[in-house]
Parts: sequence; C-alpha cells; structure tokens
Amino acid sequence: MNTTFIAFAVLASLLLIFTKCESTVDPMLLENDCGLTNSSNEVGPWTALLHENDKVFCAGTLITKRFILTAAQCVRVNTTVLVRLGEFGRYNIDFPEDHKVELSLRYRLFDSNSDGNDIALLKLSRNVVINYHIKPVCINKNPNQRPLGEYFVGYAWKNHKDEYYTENLSTITIGMYPEFRRQCDQLDIYTQFCAGPVNKQGTCNGIAGSALIKLTEDSSQTSRAFQFGISTSDKLDCQGTQGYTNVTKFYSWIQDNVLLFELSGYTPNKSYIASDYIKVY
Repeated sequence: MNTTFIAFAVLASLLLIFTKCESTVDPMLLENDCGLTNSSNEVGPWTALLHENDKVFCAGTLITKRFILTAAQCVRVNTTVLVRLGEFGRYNIDFPEDHKVELSLRYRLFDSNSDGNDIALLKLSRNVVINYHIKPVCINKNPNQRPLGEYFVGYAWKNHKDEYYTENLSTITIGMYPEFRRQCDQLDIYTQFCAGPVNKQGTCNGIAGSALIKLTEDSSQTSRAFQFGISTSDKLDCQGTQGYTNVTKFYSWIQDNVLLFELSGYTPNKSYIASDYIKVY
C-alpha cells in the first residue's frame, strides 16, 4: 500500500481522536503544561542545542515530549545529530541530556536562497521527561493569533559559538517594527517578519534555529512563554536586523506532524515526500 496514503489515513483518524480528547487539554495549546516560567530574562528550559562532534551548529525549541522545532537549514542528513536539553536553569546536582534525532521533517517549500519557509521538526528517539529545567514552550494553535507587540526575547552567543561554552548563551531583547522590513535582505514577506536587537546590547552572535519568545496570557489568564519566531541567521551581530520565520503561519503544519509522527507512533521505513508540505529524512 502507498506509504503516503497510509500516513494520511493515520492522520485523519488521529484528528478525530484528538478532537474527542480535547476537553482534557486547552484546545489552543499543543502541550497543556507548556511555557510556565518565572522569568523571561533567562534562557528558557525549552532551549535545545543541536550539536555534532561536540560542536553546536544550531538551536531549537522543545515543543512536545518528542519534538524539537528549529529552522529548515538546521536539518542534517546521513550524520549523527544530538539534541542537548536541560543545559540551562539547572542546579549542580542535575545534568543535561543528549537525545538522538530519529526523524527530520523539513517544510518542503523551504527556499535556501531567500530563507522563506525556513522551518523544520526533529523527532527525538525517545520521550523527554519533563521537569523544572526541561519543559516545552507553548505553540498556540489559534490561527488568528499573530506576533503582536514590539518586543520579544531572543537568544545570542556572548562568545565564539563554535566552542561548547553553553553558559555564554544569553537572552537579548528583540524589537519588531514596520520600518525594519526594508532593512532585511531577501525577506520572504509571506512566511517571515523582520526584527532586530533593541539598542546596543554588546558584542554577540545570533544562532540559527533559536526562538523568539513572548510572555502571553492563555485562555485561563495564566502567563506562559509562547514561541512566535525562529531565527534564520547566525550573523545577527546584535546590531542589525534579520528575517525570522513566522511560526504563526505554520500552526497547522506543526500540529499535523505532531499528530502523525508522535501521537500515532507512525515511523516511515524510508525517506519520502509525505505531501506538498512535508519532506521526511
């Protein structure tokens, strides 16, 4: 039987099951216990570092117990990529965790020339145990929610990012203003927005795949950290602007993949194009 047909049959049945079970979960959240934090000025417990041979090449964000959200340009094939979680906000008695990537899902329409559609999901080889220093960020499923407001929290390296000095990853304040749009080269206006650091924030470099976070109240008026953007460049220099993938444009794509590849346990036995919008590695 055609692999693509099987995938969509599984997805259709899962959508029905998920709708019936939604009463136990906030219908606008991908994970019910997401984004709970005491401060937006610290590197969040959802922060993931993608590394190969002990060298960090990208960042990502834990969005469920099994999935990392990152940039499409961060997908590497035919190599062993590890995802480090729990590096930040832990006590000395706690240890970070390295997880192998089992499956890479890159948005098929990703354009490396313009960074449009620069979004991907990495499925980990095992479930993450959620605790105070490892927890998912919130992904809002409301298609009408947009990245409103002027300020976000982003992440940047304070020293040379090729060295595995994770303590040097810090938060920076990112602003999104209409006049920034003309300052971003090759901006894809359909899937990106232009933003940049507010004021001078010292010498630092951005990191591709890292999140733009904003504290927002959910339907119960609980303050949570929501992800609205993905960095598409590591040449931020903490002074200029860049295009960020607009996560709100991909809510359905993210949810569909989580339903198909996490909740169903479905795993393809080879790489294939699942649809016009999903490429599996």
